[in-house]
Amino acid sequence: MAASAAAGQNYTWKDEVTKFKVGPVDFQDLKDADIAGRYLTWTIIQDHYDSIYVLNLDNGKTERLTTDKTHKYNPVLADTIQGPMVLWIQSNELHGSDIWGYNLKSKEKKKLVDGGSSSLTEPVGNGNYLAWVDHYKVQVLNLASGESEEIEEGSNPQLGKGRLIYLYRSDEIRAYDLGSKSEDHFYGASFPHDYSFNGKYIVLKTKLRENQGYVELNATTPSEKGIVLQKDSPYKLSKVFTGLSYGIWVEKGEGDQAKVTGVDLLHKESFSIPLEATYNHVLGLSGDTLIYLNKGGFIVKRTIIPPSTRADRNAEPIHVVMDGVEVPLRTAPISLNNSTYVEFRSLFERMGFGIKWDNKTRQITGTKGSLVIKLTIDKKEMVVNGKVIKTDSAPVTRGGTTYVPLRLIGEAADRKISWNRAKQTVYISLKDTKDTLYNEDGSMRYHGGLVDGIREGYGTQYNENGRVFYEGEWKNDKMDGEGKMYYLFADELYFEGTMRNGKQVEGIEYYPGGGLRYKGSYNESGLHWEGLEVVLNRSTGEYLVVEISQGGREGKAIWYYANDEVKIEGDFADDRFINGTLYDPEGNMLYQGGFDEWGEPLKN
Repeated sequence: MAASAAAGQNYTWKDEVTKFKVGPVDFQDLKDADIAGRYLTWTIIQDHYDSIYVLNLDNGKTERLTTDKTHKYNPVLADTIQGPMVLWIQSNELHGSDIWGYNLKSKEKKKLVDGGSSSLTEPVGNGNYLAWVDHYKVQVLNLASGESEEIEEGSNPQLGKGRLIYLYRSDEIRAYDLGSKSEDHFYGASFPHDYSFNGKYIVLKTKLRENQGYVELNATTPSEKGIVLQKDSPYKLSKVFTGLSYGIWVEKGEGDQAKVTGVDLLHKESFSIPLEATYNHVLGLSGDTLIYLNKGGFIVKRTIIPPSTRADRNAEPIHVVMDGVEVPLRTAPISLNNSTYVEFRSLFERMGFGIKWDNKTRQITGTKGSLVIKLTIDKKEMVVNGKVIKTDSAPVTRGGTTYVPLRLIGEAADRKISWNRAKQTVYISLKDTKDTLYNEDGSMRYHGGLVDGIREGYGTQYNENGRVFYEGEWKNDKMDGEGKMYYLFADELYFEGTMRNGKQVEGIEYYPGGGLRYKGSYNESGLHWEGLEVVLNRSTGEYLVVEISQGGREGKAIWYYANDEVKIEGDFADDRFINGTLYDPEGNMLYQGGFDEWGEPLKN
């Protein structure tokens, strides 16, 4: 389901121009900043070294946190069990880097993670946990127990409400529950770029067909497809932020101007936010308040004001979706006695009923062809084509609005009604037939062989966006036999080969556009196990062709330049070349021999 562009709703805003400035240097030099809660932190160069500052957005008080002559970068704010902290990466004497933190409550500065000779990057913190990247592996530290854990290969870790979100091998977002130690793969998050996570929702820029677009995912239901917020973006450079109930993405337009789009995370609506600011000077969200610098260098707090029907920012609203389209209701649904009630006129009209209201008898009559439904306020029965049916609930009036039990109306109209608690959504959809299954939102889920409602034989499974997910053989309701799988947002082949019990067993994977990604077998967890893998660096065009042995990149390998000339060929293990031959882009040999732990030629 795609999000509406504010769907006729008017979001407005109010600016508070403060007397606070980011200093002590010219604000035009500001490039590196982070916001969390009521604090803003940034780095500037003083006397050839990095200094970290923090500003209280409530009172404008600025503190310089570091004065030592070391290199520092990646300052981020973290709301931890030890109090609000500023985290950063700091170089050490072993030519590596450590993670340092400054507790804004206790005013204590200390080293949190000793990196030794390793170069640690991307520190983040939330609640009980810190996370960072070491040698391309995501690491987590439990601040309460002191225990650390290596997750797996990844980058851009983000934490929230006991969950870790990270980018796996540059082409997939994964979630790791730090309590249960379980991992999930996000459906609909292939080849992501920028993203932001607030503990429940993820707003990300990702590949949609041949273009880049924006999607909202729910971290509590990673197996479900996300909401498309914007189908294509004309801008390459962007950054994404999430607050409590809003998100924004900022794109770099002509003349360095910021192009800002907001998204209502609760109501899945996007809206434009006109802003007189450069790209670097849109700093992020403090709660749900947008923070940016004006032309004078002063901090501006922009409060987003939702329409009156969206004013409650503390509760997830109840949505009603019929045949894949959200029903626009004049008033929000209500919950009574564990039943969902909706304003009757909007629902009846959306279902194609003519409506008649008898004020004397307080009776609603809905007519659609030969179907006539009658309901009476506060009466636990409905009359369908003259037949009286006793019910457990009755229509009610609240504040001058008449509400009807949604499930009763849907079933009387021969529709399937389902409730998704995680999404706070009621779905009204068509009932299944002898050769077709439908999603809860009414879109076709499967067409093909069915035996007593179970997928059997040959059939096609569809994504919620209508595109083919899998076509091939089925057995006992699972993909089993020869088949093909396709990308979510493009009519392009992802995999072809053999399936067993719903899992890939052996076959070929492709990149979008048709390039080989993997050829070989898979283990029970669906990981590449024995075969040949092609690892593409989309930013440089270079690619690695490497053997896979028992799930690891180990064996013979060739690294190619973007012009398809060989860069390195040799033996590969521990995610690096251990020995081989290095060439320049013209094919001239530069080196032959062993390589160090960083993949660099050993020095004589």
